[in-house]
Amino acid sequence: MNLAFLISGDYPELARAEIEYLLSVLNPKVLGRVLVYRCYQSKLIERLALTREVVKVYALCSFYEVEERLKELADYLLLTFSGKCCVRVKYFSPASLEYFRNSAVNSKKCSLFLSGEERKELERSLGAVLWRKGLKISVSSPDTVVRVYVFPDSSALVGLLLHRQNTKQFSERHPEKRPYFRPGVMLPKLCRALVNISTARGSFLDPMCGTGGFVIEASLSGLNAAGVDLYPEVVRGCKANTEVFSPEAHVICGDATNLPFKSCVFDGVATDFPYYQSSRSLFSRETLHEKVAEEVYRVLKPGRRAVFVTNVDAEFSPLKITDVYRIRVHGNLTRRVYVLEKQV
Repeated sequence: MNLAFLISGDYPELARAEIEYLLSVLNPKVLGRVLVYRCYQSKLIERLALTREVVKVYALCSFYEVEERLKELADYLLLTFSGKCCVRVKYFSPASLEYFRNSAVNSKKCSLFLSGEERKELERSLGAVLWRKGLKISVSSPDTVVRVYVFPDSSALVGLLLHRQNTKQFSERHPEKRPYFRPGVMLPKLCRALVNISTARGSFLDPMCGTGGFVIEASLSGLNAAGVDLYPEVVRGCKANTEVFSPEAHVICGDATNLPFKSCVFDGVATDFPYYQSSRSLFSRETLHEKVAEEVYRVLKPGRRAVFVTNVDAEFSPLKITDVYRIRVHGNLTRRVYVLEKQV
């Protein structure tokens, strides 16, 4: 089936990478912030952090054909669906609205920009198309939402909403709301995305876990998550955080350059390296990168991925770099996100 992913405006390159690595898909049809893939991994879409919503595509068409596509969709729903539905429309930028000036959908003269009331009127009119076909309509409590996207070139997408992200979940786990807080850590949404890039299932490791951002998000994603940190006070703080947000996660005191695990046991790894601005380390930056990469290579299963975050350009042999993304935090800090693979 074709799925449309409405990605967040934050980190668009990472948003696309998260979808493609997690769901094993490639080569989307790109419609601005909407990426359309042939995809069969719908059970994993709820894990996505940088995708606002996912729509099962019924039709890609001209905006002027939306009514006809809705009638066809209504025929399908009458055979497969017994609940209530409604129509929700989203414009990504001003499209040609001349259609409305002479259309039964909306005979009212529209400006180039739809106001909130005009959009609601359009949704009611399109909902009426479904109602006239025999479907039950509920604007306040629909069982399913028919989603219509309208694009700048007057093309449109019609489909059924499969998933809408719960945006509150990440604010509820904001680092400042955790029992143990240290400044400069990555926010939960970004941690979740990098965990998703590292692996879709199985076991996960953060070898320098700090306050536990990656470990928490991995555990909440259903992974068997483990975290390691060198400093006992940090481990205690991380455990305090995981006890609140992800009690099933495991956190231990250990050395990322000499991990207490057997070889080839983890499906995914993600970690945020020290930035050597206010942090302690037993090694130089280059030596730390080298030693951690070697140890992660040892504990990672063949063919699996690691995601390393650092503030400098680096190499991580024997792991192979497959992608690099840059995230500007402020004038003095640009994070580099390295996607690495243990080649078979």
